Amino acid sequence: LYVEPNIRVTDLWAKTPLDESFKNGLFELEIDIRNDNTVEEKISVHTELFKPNGRRVYNKTDRVMIPGDAQIKHIFKKQILDVDAWTAETPHLYTVQVTLKKGYSVITSLSDEIGYRTIEVTNGQLLVNGQPILIKGVNRHEHDPDKGHVISRELMEQDIKLMKEFNINTVRTSHYPADPYWYDLCD
Repeated sequence: LYVEPNIRVTDLWAKTPLDESFKNGLFELEIDIRNDNTVEEKISVHTELFKPNGRRVYNKTDRVMIPGDAQIKHIFKKQILDVDAWTAETPHLYTVQVTLKKGYSVITSLSDEIGYRTIEVTNGQLLVNGQPILIKGVNRHEHDPDKGHVISRELMEQDIKLMKEFNINTVRTSHYPADPYWYDLCD
């Protein structure tokens, strides 16, 4: 269980396609902000984007009014030049940081990792960042031979290493969500 403030981010969606040259990327961010207070609130939405090496490439603060007992969608777009594209071989992840403030006080702050890539099908061929990809997939259920459905991080890492050794690039994770650590490994 956890408690969130009355003004909070309820959803964050980053769209990060590459341009035709696969060199520059679009940073489009949709932020859903909820105000459970009964009065209209004026807040600041501070957004930062960091390259995989930690260098900040985007920094913006917007002031927004949120009606009482309402939710708004805050959207913006920015072209980011010379991005480090995400591929299976070079899994570059950027960090987006969103902070809501009222005056000088931080209401809430959250971050997520995002990757720049473009996935498309052209003439029946799957392309990632313009390069053809052959899908080699497996099914995976979280199952330990001794502990059943309780799986350790070490076993997950062993699974990933084995899949990479056999050039597996797609995993179906069954009918239930996997452990969050599994998704981190897949990134």
